[in-house]
Amino acid sequence: MKKDKKEKAPALSEPLVAIDLGSYSIKAIAAQCLSNSPLHILGYEEKPMNQSIISHGLVVNSSEVGYVISEILKKLGNRIGADSPLTSAFITIGGRSLRMARIPVKRMLGRKLSVSEKVIKGMEEECINRIEHEFKGNDTISLSLEPLEFMLDGELQYETPTPAQKAQKIEATYIAFIGSKYIQENTYASFARSKVLLEHQWVRPLAQLKAIVGDDYSGAGCAIIDFGDQTTTVFIYNNNHIVFAKTIPLGGFNITRDIEQCGISRNDAMKIKHLYGYASKSCYQKDMRLSIRSVKQEGEKVTLSFSDISDIVASRLDEIIDPIKKDLDKYIDYYEDIFITGGGARLQGIIPYLSERFGIEASFGTHYEWLTEDTPAEFEAPEFSTLIGTLVLADDFRNNPDNHLDNNAERPDGLWGRFKKTIQQGVIDFVNNE
Repeated sequence: MKKDKKEKAPALSEPLVAIDLGSYSIKAIAAQCLSNSPLHILGYEEKPMNQSIISHGLVVNSSEVGYVISEILKKLGNRIGADSPLTSAFITIGGRSLRMARIPVKRMLGRKLSVSEKVIKGMEEECINRIEHEFKGNDTISLSLEPLEFMLDGELQYETPTPAQKAQKIEATYIAFIGSKYIQENTYASFARSKVLLEHQWVRPLAQLKAIVGDDYSGAGCAIIDFGDQTTTVFIYNNNHIVFAKTIPLGGFNITRDIEQCGISRNDAMKIKHLYGYASKSCYQKDMRLSIRSVKQEGEKVTLSFSDISDIVASRLDEIIDPIKKDLDKYIDYYEDIFITGGGARLQGIIPYLSERFGIEASFGTHYEWLTEDTPAEFEAPEFSTLIGTLVLADDFRNNPDNHLDNNAERPDGLWGRFKKTIQQGVIDFVNNE
């Protein structure tokens, strides 16, 4: 699906740092992209957080998150033996409010004229304005905007028109990832307080797509399901574009909590979910019984069989998958593969469960092809797909001369400085021109 894994080569770039604001933690990873493309992982740090600081992948307390970002990069720098402090990073954003919308726009030029950059920019700005006015007013903004297709005088094309092309009528369809403006506000404020330069951001599906599918996917289309702790996101990739995306506000934590309700501690519930959380009773040969310390009555034990645990897991999985299946059924002609990723992808028997539910063989979305041969196996786990994808996108970003920033002019505000200017002007405009 992607290039074959290659041997380690001399490093050519400064460390890339990717940060993932997860449901219950902040994760940071540092890597170098080698001359033959693979990532050499330098180090990793993670800091658990409670829901009063980060919830469902969204920043709640920007001051506290800013402090943690600063501290975690100090630890990461020490871990990798960096010659100087790590003061910049790339991130992906998501959360339960993230969704996707198709926005059609058109322009009548009156006569055949060159399709100038000004015309295309005006169409993008119209998309953003419509999002702000049509999707819950000023509480919703565009987090990412990508062109899906164009029609020049009735002729279809998927590439963005250039000034060399002429048309009288231009029609375009854009794919917009939208979400609450507070996602952006609180995230940018966190980095401003941390004094860490936020070089660029992407929405989470784009990072996962990069990690799992890469640049040379040859299939007819795929669906990727990200099983997070508090949310589950599904998106469909077809013809070099994401054509559908949706987030369900349920995830692995809900399964943990369901097991916890049997009268055991959350830590024990989490261990049981990871070790014996079978998605189907067909996944084990013998129905063993577990004896776990009760939290309700001191000295007492709670007995749970594999079948008991499986019933709990399958019931919650059904609640998560039922709405996803309805959506995927509507787009059945757009995909032939189903890949799963995220921490919840580790559930025992999740592949046969999903394959049976969807009638299509599901498989794990892998990203190990991006990593050097000497990478520890832990970084090949599905929960690292977002961070790995972010690192690859970050390397592409840095290698594009048009994206090079004057860091002296940008620091310490970075993207936050630009964000404050848009607020003062009464306009919120966040478009990632990937």
